[in-house]
This record gives sequence, structure tokens and C-alpha cells, in this order.
Amino acid sequence: MNDITQNNFNDDPESKENYPYNRLLLFKMYQILEKVDLPNAELHCFHKNILKECREEQYPLLFEELTLESEKILTSVMRTVEYIIMMYVHLTKSYKTLSNTQQIQIEQHPYSNFIGFSLNYESDYEVYANYYLTELMSYDHILNLEKFHTCKTKPQSLTYYKKMIDRYKKYQINTYLTYQEIREILG
Repeated sequence: MNDITQNNFNDDPESKENYPYNRLLLFKMYQILEKVDLPNAELHCFHKNILKECREEQYPLLFEELTLESEKILTSVMRTVEYIIMMYVHLTKSYKTLSNTQQIQIEQHPYSNFIGFSLNYESDYEVYANYYLTELMSYDHILNLEKFHTCKTKPQSLTYYKKMIDRYKKYQINTYLTYQEIREILG
């Protein structure tokens, strides 16, 4: 796709036809944003005028708010973080079915709750985990995220989480994990 006015709705990837309607749609979106997003109205007006006046050399400015390609988080990182969090959701739901004595014993393990990743060595993982848990508010009501939010210096945890995942895989189909299975997964 050479510019934003190119056809991005056509099934034919070789198609190079330009549709003025795409530019019109973007223009209308910026016009609406200008009215509803008042703190950023000036920016939306600027973007709207780029489209209105068809200033193709300034089209890259329309993407200035997006993350740079070099800074984007890899899909593999996102999938790993999401899998780890899903594992912790399963562990937490199972943990809540155990007796108080068993819960107290499990709480003694340093990885009994999700703590996150080291910002120095695993920053992409920590940034995405923070986004996933804080911005999306995913599983905030299920997981105990006290350590995740309060721990200032987090240890390198990715290697440990991957070992937990290896142990977890054979139990992931169970609705609830037993005390022994949880202890085995935690290591």
C-alpha cells in the first residue's frame, strides 16, 4: 500500500486502484474526533486538513502517534505473557478451592502470585504484562497482583515462568488443579 488512499478493502492484493472514499472516511473520522476528543482537537484538526488538502507528502504525520516499528512488541512476547497469565488464572482459581492450610503453604512460594518481569532484562515482557493487566484490566478481579504492582525491583523471571509452563502443560486441561499439581508447577 503506497498511501492511505489506496484500496484497502479489495481482496486482490495486486490491486493498485485509488478510492477517494477512503480519504473521505478518514477525513470524517478526524472531523468527529475533533469534536469529541477536545484535549486533542488541535491535532485532529491538523490531520483532517492534511487529508482535506490532499498533502500526500505529509501523510506520514498521520501515523506519528503510532509506535515506531523498531519499538513494537513482538507477537511471540505477547503470546508468552498471555499464556503465563492464563496459567496464573488457572492456578489462582484452583488455589481458592484448597483448604486454608494448603493455601498458606502455597503462599510461601515466591512465585505463588504473578510478579511480572525484570525491566532491565525482560522489558518487552514487563511492558506488555503491565498493559495487559492494567490497561485492559484483564483478570484484575481474579489474580492477586499486589506483588506485580508493588515490587520495585523484579527478578529475571522469564526462565522460571518457562519452566513452570513446561510443568503446567500436562495439567492445563484439568478444570481445577490439586494441591500437589500446584506445588509441582511452582517447582
